[in-house]
Amino acid sequence: AADGTGGAWRLSDYDQTHVLTAVVAYRIPGVELDVSLRFRYATGSPRTNVWGAIYDAAADRYTPRFGAHNGIRVPDFVQLDARIGRRFELGPLRLDVSLEVLNVWNQANAEEIVYAPDYSSRGYVAGLPILPVLGLRGEL
Repeated sequence: AADGTGGAWRLSDYDQTHVLTAVVAYRIPGVELDVSLRFRYATGSPRTNVWGAIYDAAADRYTPRFGAHNGIRVPDFVQLDARIGRRFELGPLRLDVSLEVLNVWNQANAEEIVYAPDYSSRGYVAGLPILPVLGLRGEL
């Protein structure tokens, strides 16, 4: 998208060129268990590269030197989630019990780029590791 200044076209700060979500679910007959898998993939968000820094001795700080606006991307996001659940009817009470495991592969998905204080190296802030979640929902 253009930045509104009449300059050249560039990627939006929120561009995700490819996004894929696939869900498969199945109810196991006889035991009435619902099982499902969710797979998610998305290209990383664009970011502006920092390729060096200049030290300002008077202010005792480093000023980053930037590359092309949105010239790099955070690594792609890939995640698999699994869920198993069952519904119970107890008179007027309906109870849903589930176990969901987020990030089954324990993929260390990068959420954001972080730099050393002097911009000499960079790393990534990782998302949540494998996360089991027990759910309980009741309705009258």
